[in-house]
Amino acid sequence: MALTYCVLGSGSSGNCLWIRGGGVQILVDCGLSARQICKRLEAVGGRIDEVQAVV
Repeated sequence: MALTYCVLGSGSSGNCLWIRGGGVQILVDCGLSARQICKRLEAVGGRIDEVQAVV
């Protein structure tokens, strides 16, 4: 199984990591606003409605 990951944000304004693999998508450490997370996910080919978990 291949894993894909992307750091959506890292810094004083917030952190967020997106991980996709085996048909599952999760977000880790979601310190960004929902609007920013959606915008950044779309930029890398993800969609918030396809995320199964937030850790």
